[in-house]
Amino acid sequence: MGVSTISLGLGLGGGKAATSSGRLAGGSAFANQYSVSFDGTDDYINCGNDSSLAPANITVSAWVKASGSIAAFNYILAKGGARYGSYFLRYTSSNNFIAWIGFASAEFKTVTSSSATLTDWNHVVFTYDQSNFKIYVNAGTPQTTAETRAIDYAQDGTSSTDFEIGRTPYGYSAPAEGLIDEVAIFNSALTAEQITNIYKGEENGGSGGTDGVPGSLSTFNPVAWWRMGDGTEAGSGTTVYDMSANSNNGTLNNIASPNGFVTDVPS
Repeated sequence: MGVSTISLGLGLGGGKAATSSGRLAGGSAFANQYSVSFDGTDDYINCGNDSSLAPANITVSAWVKASGSIAAFNYILAKGGARYGSYFLRYTSSNNFIAWIGFASAEFKTVTSSSATLTDWNHVVFTYDQSNFKIYVNAGTPQTTAETRAIDYAQDGTSSTDFEIGRTPYGYSAPAEGLIDEVAIFNSALTAEQITNIYKGEENGGSGGTDGVPGSLSTFNPVAWWRMGDGTEAGSGTTVYDMSANSNNGTLNNIASPNGFVTDVPS
């Protein structure tokens, strides 16, 4: 259990007082005090299907701490409701993380991390720039596979399938059990240096920071950023607010408030 506090961020975010839209305003220190707990049975967060959640080039970032019984695979987050989905991130009983991207004609590509201690807090990122598909854990050397096709956001005949945290919309019985924090999506493939800065709680282009302590993502310009308790929701209610300008607010499903918000965070 812990609270991570980082000095002031710029632009969106920064641990500032939040406006009614969920964006942050004012000026004070960035603080990460909450994550969301998932029970591994039916808990999930639905964040809708806005086009900002379906970028051509993409980075997805999340902090994850597994608990309980780890299945063959457990979904951390996913976009797309068809068999192969558009993209998703999961952890496995082999103690690694797998990212997946779906393409036309029911084809897909996966990239798998090296071994991780899943019951610790881990920062997991995958990127895709239509040249390479990469996955990073705790800003280590990425596992990479080459791929040159576009992500298919119409796997089931529509591009409006939802983005969910804690499970896949397709309905596999393999939801996450444990804690998830600071989930973000970017409409570009961030560089290794930028991902290291996120892992260290540092601003874009900064130096220093502390390994494994989240910081403000405002200078990285996310198209979605769910603080998982530290946004406008302030550790209660049934909404996790998107701190970007796109208002992709998420609705807690089967997660009792305020018990879903816990004070175990990366620190």
